[in-house]
Amino acid sequence: MATKERNEGHVKTIISGRTMSRSSMASTSRLSSSTRLPSSLRSSRIDFIASRRSSNFGSSPSRRSSSVKLTSPVRGLTSPVRRPRIINKQILDRKASKQSLMSENIPNEFETMNENTVPEELEIFIDRCKNIEKTAVQNIKKVEQSHAAVTAEIKKYRKQVNNVLDVWEKEALEKVDDIMKCDIAHLNSILEECVKLEEEILQSAKEVTEYKTKLLEVNVIETEAKNTYREYKFICNESISNLLKTETRIGEVEITHEVAGLYNNLNGFDSFVPTYLEEINVKAETDTFDCDITGMAMIGTHKLVVTDTDNKSIKSVDTKLKRITSHLNFSSGPWDLTMVHRGQLAVTIPSEKIIQFVLTTGGLTRDRHLKVSGECHGITYRRECLIVSFRSPGKVQIMNLQGRVLKIINQDLHKTRLFDWPDYIAVSKDDSSIYVSDWQRNTVTRLSWKGEVTGVYKDTIGTNMAGIAIAKDGSVFVCKRTSHSIVKLSPDCSVSNTILKEKHGLKYPWSLCFCDEESKLYVDNNRNSNTIAVFELR
Repeated sequence: MATKERNEGHVKTIISGRTMSRSSMASTSRLSSSTRLPSSLRSSRIDFIASRRSSNFGSSPSRRSSSVKLTSPVRGLTSPVRRPRIINKQILDRKASKQSLMSENIPNEFETMNENTVPEELEIFIDRCKNIEKTAVQNIKKVEQSHAAVTAEIKKYRKQVNNVLDVWEKEALEKVDDIMKCDIAHLNSILEECVKLEEEILQSAKEVTEYKTKLLEVNVIETEAKNTYREYKFICNESISNLLKTETRIGEVEITHEVAGLYNNLNGFDSFVPTYLEEINVKAETDTFDCDITGMAMIGTHKLVVTDTDNKSIKSVDTKLKRITSHLNFSSGPWDLTMVHRGQLAVTIPSEKIIQFVLTTGGLTRDRHLKVSGECHGITYRRECLIVSFRSPGKVQIMNLQGRVLKIINQDLHKTRLFDWPDYIAVSKDDSSIYVSDWQRNTVTRLSWKGEVTGVYKDTIGTNMAGIAIAKDGSVFVCKRTSHSIVKLSPDCSVSNTILKEKHGLKYPWSLCFCDEESKLYVDNNRNSNTIAVFELR
């Protein structure tokens, strides 16, 4: 009893001196509550409180140190007024600590929900939507062009009809004018005769004789008989009149075909007959061997650059003057080339495993070169990147202009090898697709920039597929070397049409180049290996 009184007095002294901390009061309040529990539960509650406080969950170091001080209980302390506030604050502190911990360790779901989180299998649909948008813009232009062309045709036809009607109208009016002129001239002559007759009658009045009277009577009668004119009217051309009755319009506006999806102008070349124009001699005076043209690129109006593997050189050719304007020799045979920027080319040299840059201003001169990881063959440039094909093993690399490889394409999603001997590469005009010809597989594979296969053309005859060129409308021209022909593929490689054959003079074509500006196709022609055949595709 005395102990209890001393304890109560000690507590009153501490409270009155305002030396007790709030955390101590909360601790003593909880401990005093625990003293009212049975002894079997009191120890477990104390252990539970101690374990909760000893954890680092949302606690600062100072708070963890105060929890250690609370392990020695002080009996008999109660604080019915402050206890709820203390407990509520601790709950709030605990919640705040928990939220702080979650905000530090758990990423914000809205921050992570960006475009990179789209599943890979769905990204192809995003690319296709972007392609559709680009094509829709192109189709709008084509609709406007079609409207302008058809409108011009209608006006031209109307003008032709007007011209014919004008001629016919002129002829009819000239005839009317002739009738009027003749009749007026005739009536004017009657007037003159009447004047003369009146003069004769006045003269005869001085001496009237029966003979003169009779003669004047006859003259008057004759003049009176001649005083006539012709009535006339216009009679319409019955055929034209019936035509106007039966026909209700000047002509028909007929939909010839509906262009589906991305493949606008897909049927543009299906029914045409290529026109052979000429051959351009590309053999230089210094060449040791016959030419073997394995690559071509248009770098300007009437300016074609070709690679001659056997003569280890590249040559600049004026297609209008049909002569070589410059050439550059190498220590090894170049294979393919592409224009990088205006005035600069990139040339693959397989045996040296390098990509040689060449300047074209004022002739052909060497620039820097890139060392690559294998025998590079086909090459093209787009999106500030070089896309290069390699043999043994077959692969396609996308690299920047400094040679850093950004992506390697050699397998599909199922880890299946895509190429055996990839040879030539081209990129569609809208930059959406990469086309790769495979010499051994006899295929042309269409790829996205991420490496997904979006189309494959397989030659059923087993022809070696070589050079590729792409037209503005998306048509893909490919050399079928051992069948001496050129095939045109639809943009998705699903439709094919052989447009040039051996009968057109082709023999083992390696490479080709298409000029959109002039609608001309330049083809390496081994019928005469020193020339390039030129065809017009209209």
